[in-house]
Amino acid sequence: MKQKLLEALKTKFNGVQDSILDRQATKMAKTVTSEDQIETAISGVTFDTLLQSETDRRVLEASETAVKNYEKKHKLKDGKTTEKPKDPDPDPDTETGDGKEKIPAYMKEFMREQKELKERLEKQEKDREISSKRAEAKELLKASKIPDKLKEKWLKRVDLSDEETSLEDQVKELETEYLDLKQEHINDSVDGGQGEKGGEVADSDMNDFLSSEFPETPKES
Repeated sequence: MKQKLLEALKTKFNGVQDSILDRQATKMAKTVTSEDQIETAISGVTFDTLLQSETDRRVLEASETAVKNYEKKHKLKDGKTTEKPKDPDPDPDTETGDGKEKIPAYMKEFMREQKELKERLEKQEKDREISSKRAEAKELLKASKIPDKLKEKWLKRVDLSDEETSLEDQVKELETEYLDLKQEHINDSVDGGQGEKGGEVADSDMNDFLSSEFPETPKES
C-alpha cells in the first residue's frame, strides 16, 4: 500500500524530493488500508502539508540532537549524571537561589535555546495562520460586490487577528458599507438629488466618486 501511495504522491507532486514523499507515504500507509481510499487521501495532501510535515520532522530531529549532545558533553543520561562527583564542593557552573534547587549552567543554556526554538515555531505558526486568513479574505472580497479597484486596498481593513468577528462577517460589513455609499451617491446624482433606490449613474461618474471617496494610499518612499 505504501508503494501505491508513493507513486500517487510522485504523480501529484512532480519534482518534490523522493525522501519527503516517501516519509509522507509511510505516514499515510498507517491509515490508508485499501486502494479505493488512495485518491481521497491524496487529495487531502497539499504542498503546505508536506512543508509542515518536513518542518516538524527537522525541528524534532534538531531537538533530539541537542539533547543528545548535551548529555554526551556533560555525561548525562535522562537528565541524570552518569559519573559520581569527585568533589563534594558545588559545581562552579551551578547557581543557587535561596532555598531553590541548583540549576547547572549548561542546563540553563539548553532551556534558553529550547525557549527560543519554541518562540520561533510559534511565530512561524502565527505567520502561516495570518497568511492563510489573508488568502481566505482575498477570496471573500473577490466574491463580494466591492469593485476590483477597492478590493486590494480594503483587504488591509480586514482584521486578520480578530478572533471574535469572522472573516465572512468583516467582509460582509465592508460590502454593506460600499453598497450604502454607492446608493447614497446614486440618490444624490439622479434627478438632482431626488433619485430613488434603483437609480443609475454613469460608470465614469461612479469611478470619479470612488476615486474621491477612497483615494489611493500614497506609496512610501
